[in-house]
Amino acid sequence: MSGIYAARDEHDGTLYRLFCLLDRKAPAHGLPRPALVVLMGDEKPDNTAMPQAVYDEVKEARDSYLASSPRAYLPPPGIPASVR
Repeated sequence: MSGIYAARDEHDGTLYRLFCLLDRKAPAHGLPRPALVVLMGDEKPDNTAMPQAVYDEVKEARDSYLASSPRAYLPPPGIPASVR
């Protein structure tokens, strides 16, 4: 899971995770600046293990993204084209 970060939140006994990476090399691959990339999200009951298959899918998403050039991305809505 090298280079992957997880944002976590818990509600009513369910733990939500958003798996992300910081792409500092994005400008070398067609983006205007470094990018925070959301790879995927998942949920699990609190105090249980996340299935290994989820981690495998996250690593596959990371590897696929980092292998692309130019980088595939979807900018947030409302961001002017001049800032993208």
